[in-house]
Formats: sequence, structure tokens, C-alpha cells
Amino acid sequence: MTQKSKIIIIVSAGLVVAALLVYFLFFFEKKKEASDVNGGSLVGKYTDDRFPLKRNSGGANVRALQTYLNPLLEPNGGKKLVVDGKFGPKTEAACELIFGEKICTEANFNNIKALAASASK
Repeated sequence: MTQKSKIIIIVSAGLVVAALLVYFLFFFEKKKEASDVNGGSLVGKYTDDRFPLKRNSGGANVRALQTYLNPLLEPNGGKKLVVDGKFGPKTEAACELIFGEKICTEANFNNIKALAASASK
């Protein structure tokens, strides 16, 4: 085996190892993001917890949103939500009923959070 062949084999093996390392780090990071702050796992696609909260968002912010929405739903003709941290069609309908849109912006979230805090005093 020539010196050039040895160098090509070593470089190729290094590239394969580097690619595998990047892949596993990326996979591990995605899996870590799918866990909510309470240590439980969110199932399937409900993993994004950033604003605006919308269909298929999931996590602690969605769980809090569902908790804040529930006291407002029944007086406005809606049904209470299951507080599961998954922004599905029922949470979307609740947002449309309360906010007039199918998403929850950070401003809407902060407003409903303040409303819930003042109602509990």
C-alpha cells in the first residue's frame, strides 16, 4: 500500500467519524428539546415551545396557556381544555374564541397570564 493510499484511508475514516459524531450530537439535541421542563416527554410533533404558540406547539408554555384559558372558556361558550401541553385543534379553537386568532402571540400570553394572576387574588 502506498503512502498516498494510507493518507486517503485515514482522511476518509476521519470524515466518517466526524459525520457520525455530528449526526449523534444533532439527534441527542433534538431528543433533549422534546422533553418538557418537568422532565416528561411530549409525544410526536408537539415539541416547539416558542412564540407564537400555534398548532403542533407543545411544552410548558402551551400547558400554561391551557391553564390560563380554561377559566375564560366556559363563560364564553367554550369547553375546558385538557391541560396536556399539546397545542392541538381544541387549543387552537380556544385561542380563536378568546384572542380572535388561531395562534397565541407572546403579548396575548402575557396578557392572559396577568389576567389569571389578578383573578386569583
